[in-house]
Amino acid sequence: MVASSTIANEQLTLQYLQQDEKDRAMFRVSTSDGLTQDLAFSLQYYNPATGSDSYPNSDNDPSGAYIFKPMEGDSSKKVYSKFLNIETYQGTATGVNAFAVYFRDDDTQEMFTALIRAMPGATTFEWEVQLHGIPKDGSVVNKKGKEVTVNWELQGFDNASLFYTDSNGLEMQQRKLNFRPDFTLVTDEFASSNYYPINSAIAMRSDNQQLTVMNDRSQGGSVLSPGNIELMQNRRLFYDDWRGVGEALNETNDLGVGIEVNTRYFLQLFDFTSTKSMQRQIQLVVDEPVVYFVAQATSEAIGPQCGAPKVSVPNFNGDLKIHLLPRDRLSVLVRIENLADLFDGTPDQVPMFNIEQYALDLFAANNSDAVDVHITERTLSNNQDYAAMAKEKFVWPTETGPSPVVYPADEVPNAIVAL
Repeated sequence: MVASSTIANEQLTLQYLQQDEKDRAMFRVSTSDGLTQDLAFSLQYYNPATGSDSYPNSDNDPSGAYIFKPMEGDSSKKVYSKFLNIETYQGTATGVNAFAVYFRDDDTQEMFTALIRAMPGATTFEWEVQLHGIPKDGSVVNKKGKEVTVNWELQGFDNASLFYTDSNGLEMQQRKLNFRPDFTLVTDEFASSNYYPINSAIAMRSDNQQLTVMNDRSQGGSVLSPGNIELMQNRRLFYDDWRGVGEALNETNDLGVGIEVNTRYFLQLFDFTSTKSMQRQIQLVVDEPVVYFVAQATSEAIGPQCGAPKVSVPNFNGDLKIHLLPRDRLSVLVRIENLADLFDGTPDQVPMFNIEQYALDLFAANNSDAVDVHITERTLSNNQDYAAMAKEKFVWPTETGPSPVVYPADEVPNAIVAL
């Protein structure tokens, strides 16, 4: 531990300022592309509906496993726990600089810790939030539960009621508060009506600035007020939501204490007109982490290393995810996914992948004999050839005629393909 209020690496600086009047931890973020912003961090909670609401034309069900629903007339968030202290650490051997921010309320037993890391060379801050079990909030008769969110708020950041969320880890979708593209939204439940599933990232923009928060698991989240990204960290509820489960969302350990939830987030503040987004690279790291295998040795002698041969990937301008699924002898299903998104900018040219060269290199890395490679494109469900599906595909009649969407053609069919 060192006496410093700043952590930094070659790209980023994060300075702890103070606790504000709402007991939020205030930081100042500075980036290598010239941005400086004040950032408020906190955990807050909603009081959940318990089934006693009086909304007209509604069954007024409680918040539960299938429903996120703040209490009627009490939908604003409250501060969760109290600031205790902050410590700064500098890893002389690893180059990792970190804050450890502790929150504890002795009256309510609400506790959480935020470990904030600046990794060497990274353009994102790693924000690990360790939320202790949500305590009961009163007697059996009076307890309601809590729905706890983690919040990052950029001061003076106007996102014009717009934000962006990923669609099942893929394309980022624009969201607008209290808006649906195909009908007029009328709602009494502001928070829950504007929550969306966040599988990998949520982002907001103001002028040329963008803040992206990337998570390590699926959560609900939104930007309900200017510059404030929130994600649901954990919920502990004591009422069933009448949707068939028949029990409340009250997860506890073997001692009856609410479960702890530790979640990693990655924050990137950057000028999106000049700096590359790290969203898809972080997504690859989160989705496919390095896996270690340990085997018992028969002796202490160190033998030659044994591992799978490496296969080089042809030059490709994008973020690739490749899965190899053996089907039969000398037959492999190759799934290739280009995670790059038009949200991060339109490429100068259509990305092409040389699947033929990759297949030849894959075979050569595992066999000594030469071979002719036969490649057939399959459907995503892998139940038929793509050509057969396209030939038999039903064309739905529409009032507007054929779709104007034109997909880029492969440079060489079944050899150099467009992604």
